[in-house]
Amino acid sequence: MPSAYKMISLTHTALLAGTALTALPVIAHLLHRRAKRRVVFPSVELLAAARSSAAAPMKMRRWLLLALRCAAIVLAVLAFARPLWTGFNDPAGSNTMAAGNNATGAVVVVLDISASTAQRQGNTTVAALLRDQAQRELDAAAAAGDTANLIFAGATPQLAAEQLTRNPAMLSAALRDAKPQAPRADLASAITAAGALLAETPVGAGRHIVVLTDAQQSNWADVSDLRLPDNINLTLRTAQNTTNTASPPPVVNASLVQPAVRPAVPPVGPPCELSVQLQTTAASARLRVELEINDTVIDTRWVLSNPNTPQQVTFTHRFTQAGPHRVRFHLVSDDALAADNFAFLVARPVNRRPVVIVGEHNPDQPGSAGYYITRALAPFNDIRDRYRITHVAPAALTHNALQDTALVCVGDVGFGTAQHVSDILKRYAQAGGSVMVFAGSMPLRAPDLLPWTPASRMSGPHLGAGDWAAA
Repeated sequence: MPSAYKMISLTHTALLAGTALTALPVIAHLLHRRAKRRVVFPSVELLAAARSSAAAPMKMRRWLLLALRCAAIVLAVLAFARPLWTGFNDPAGSNTMAAGNNATGAVVVVLDISASTAQRQGNTTVAALLRDQAQRELDAAAAAGDTANLIFAGATPQLAAEQLTRNPAMLSAALRDAKPQAPRADLASAITAAGALLAETPVGAGRHIVVLTDAQQSNWADVSDLRLPDNINLTLRTAQNTTNTASPPPVVNASLVQPAVRPAVPPVGPPCELSVQLQTTAASARLRVELEINDTVIDTRWVLSNPNTPQQVTFTHRFTQAGPHRVRFHLVSDDALAADNFAFLVARPVNRRPVVIVGEHNPDQPGSAGYYITRALAPFNDIRDRYRITHVAPAALTHNALQDTALVCVGDVGFGTAQHVSDILKRYAQAGGSVMVFAGSMPLRAPDLLPWTPASRMSGPHLGAGDWAAA
């Protein structure tokens, strides 16, 4: 005879720890117990009888109130844990649960919520299309009687439930609250988490992972070697606009990239340049770019966009205080993707700009390259100078020594440390730093420091006649 089994499961079992709060009404009950005091009354029998008749109901009332308070806390904790009643039919009349579970499948929907899903597609957004597809997948799983779960693929995987569930209403509620996030999606970790959920299901059940994504290339950079349990069906689907059968309009988007400050370490007082590149796929249009410093709009530029050609938008600003200062460029535009309408950097203006001199000789020794550079940049050797000079020996040069340095001056560098200094300075220059090589009258002993091949002043063709005859 077929028999039906019912069981209860909790969506968030960790919340059961909240039942420990039942200790609070118990503690309150104990603290409010009144200490017994002996009171001497005249021998009036009516008072003694009244007291004995009222003591029992009052004592029962206090215990009943304590029980109701504890029950209220336990029920509230169970409500937050979301208990689920699940059941199945066991045709064989077995008392085990494995037979019933083998007849059901399991589906885990992985939803991409990276910033790129905020781009528009027709009259809606990619995120909205992906949410609609996820809802259809959950509805199909519920109609088939399968267990299901929902994983949001953001910077870290976020599970709608701690385990597979047959509560589609709870999953749908979590799906409605899903919004695109700023970081790119870690799809590899999300798919791995989905595989871990399905690994707990019986092998005989149908196990499916459905990945819904906009297929942004950067989100798939780390998805190269996924290791999932056996017998798992992995399906990848991109956003599809089922409400608009006509071909979608071309994506129109403008973005801000490569923010920069020049010089890299600006001085306090003199003007400096704050720039950003504007890129757009739209036809020529007037676009507004705002410069914000420390959350205050400082300046605005109107730019006539040029399709598919980057344009430099430059602002001039004078910092009145030493840094750091938060700098934000804002493209005021209602385009396909709002996430790339902002570009950020941190400017660190200084009262005295740091300069590093790299050389073998002491810069205080007359005749050395460091000696002349120091006297030219810091003639007073006090706070009146605009530059603060630091000398570093070539062998002691590190990347950290050049952090926030406005200029690096290279003087006498020997052959033994030339390659070491060259590698560090190349990396420093590629990051936007400024390098000055002071060769002097002696042959340069570290030719790799220069982007060109140095030659002797006596080399080259000689003029043998005329007013410019070689000596």
